[in-house]
Amino acid sequence: MPALLGAGRDSLIHQALLYGSETEFTEEALAFLAEGRGADDALVVIAPPDRIDLLRPGLPPECEFREAAGYFTTPPRSIATAVSVGRDRWWKDGGRVRVVAEQVWKGRDPVEVREWKRFEALVNVVFAGTRTSLLCAYDLRTVPSDVMRIVERTHHGLDYEPPARVYAELDRAPLLPQTGQVAHRGFVRGELPGLRDFTAKAAAVFGLTAAMPLIMAVNEVATNIIKHGGGSGSLLVWSDGGAVICDLLDPVGRVEDRFLGFLPPSPDQPSGAGMWMVRQLCDLVEIRSGGTGTIFRLTARLP
Repeated sequence: MPALLGAGRDSLIHQALLYGSETEFTEEALAFLAEGRGADDALVVIAPPDRIDLLRPGLPPECEFREAAGYFTTPPRSIATAVSVGRDRWWKDGGRVRVVAEQVWKGRDPVEVREWKRFEALVNVVFAGTRTSLLCAYDLRTVPSDVMRIVERTHHGLDYEPPARVYAELDRAPLLPQTGQVAHRGFVRGELPGLRDFTAKAAAVFGLTAAMPLIMAVNEVATNIIKHGGGSGSLLVWSDGGAVICDLLDPVGRVEDRFLGFLPPSPDQPSGAGMWMVRQLCDLVEIRSGGTGTIFRLTARLP
């Protein structure tokens, strides 16, 4: 695996390990981590248990291991965890972290897969300028071909493209149609208490009893529509059988920020904090914006 020319200690290095056997994975991953150990980097492995078992004997006790299924829950939550730990430990006092990560692709539905493809591009934005060396592992025997096409476009040293271009392409996928019974309510300024009550009752009808995170997310998006969009909007609540879904419609407002809610808020840029919170509260947030307004789709999966 060639080193990246010009990559310094304060730069993000985001590479891919494309492997076809367990032996290849183990040798390449251990060599990558050994370089970091020699430079006194923090060492982290995020992978399925069988991959962790392959690497653990060759790594020091201080290496941090996390199982992929528990870590890669949603892209925003995974980003939030990494940024929090990075600020508190990995990057503190000029430190650097070296991570081997292998995603779980099997068992995810097409919408989830699309969002994890988006994550591959987001890594280059969220962690730009951080002291991070990231090696993402992909088993060529099992990873879907459409995923591999995104991998090639989002990792340094391959056919890299600007993250915004990849992100925008993923946004061209249409939202899935609403199904079954749909509860609808319009809203304007002063009607947020009623909208929260409506959301709670509709969510309960569709089987979501612990609905407070979704209610808070709906309230935040509706507030943004009133303040920064068209001043009024509509809420549609429905279920696909496995989740409660809320569509908030702004008929005139447009979202210009491609990465809205994905970038961690900072004290000097507080404007993105609301949508950051929304993405943490929901299992999935999809945004489609254009000449006919904006749709914010919030999904809360049923237990």
